Amino acid sequence: MKIKYLNNASDCYQSWSEGKDFIESIEEKEVNLIQTLDLETFKTKLEKIIKQLEGKKIGKNEKNREFDSKTLKIMMEYMPITRQISSDHRFWSYLSFCVLRDITQWRFGAEEMTANQRRFLGGAKDMFRRLWRRIEALDLDITQDAEDLKIAGKFGEEAWVNITERLISVNTDFIRETLKLWAKEKYTQPDMRAFMKFSRSLLPVREIGEMGGMTKDFVKEVSEFIKSDSGKYLYPQ
Repeated sequence: MKIKYLNNASDCYQSWSEGKDFIESIEEKEVNLIQTLDLETFKTKLEKIIKQLEGKKIGKNEKNREFDSKTLKIMMEYMPITRQISSDHRFWSYLSFCVLRDITQWRFGAEEMTANQRRFLGGAKDMFRRLWRRIEALDLDITQDAEDLKIAGKFGEEAWVNITERLISVNTDFIRETLKLWAKEKYTQPDMRAFMKFSRSLLPVREIGEMGGMTKDFVKEVSEFIKSDSGKYLYPQ
C-alpha cells in the first residue's frame, strides 16, 4: 500500500495559523505492511473517544490522560507501521496536520495551537509521535502486554517526558520496572525527576541498557535511596 508524507508541514502550519490558504506538498511511497493502514477508521475511533470524554464531568487533564491511554491501544491495533515509517517526521506531520488536525487541536487546546506548532511537525512533541514513542519505549504488543499498557495509561505527559526524552535508549525492562514502581508508590513529578537524576549519576545510559536480570534490584535501590534522608538532601523533591 501507499504511505503519505507531508513535505512542507512548517509552511502549511504557518499559513494555517495566520488564516491564509496553503497547498500541501504530499509525497506517496509504496510500502509492504502486515495489514492495511486504515487512517479513516483510526480517525473515527478517536472521534468516538472524544465524544465520550466530552460527556464526562471530569477535568481536562483527566480527559487528556484517558484520551492518551485509549489512543495508545487504538494505535497498536490500527497502525501497523514499520520502524522506518515511524522514524520519518513527515509521516507524523501528515497524520497530525492533514488527517487529524481537529483531534490534535482538541487534545492540546485551540489557543495553544496558535502559538505551538510542535504538535504538528513530526518531532518529539508531535501529537501522535509522542504516543508512538511510548509504544516503542515499552516495546508493546497488544496481544501480550495488556498489563504494561494499563500501567502506561496511568501517567500523564510529564511522567512520559521523564521516560522517553531522557532514557529512550535504555532497555525496556528498566522502563517497565520504573513505571510499575512509580505507579505503586504514587510518585510525584519531583520524585520522578530525582529518580532519573540519581539513576543517571550511578550508571551511563549504555550500562543501564545492559543490566539484564539486575534491572529490578537496581530500580528498587534507586527508589530506596531517593526516599532516604541522604537522597532527599542530594535530590530535593
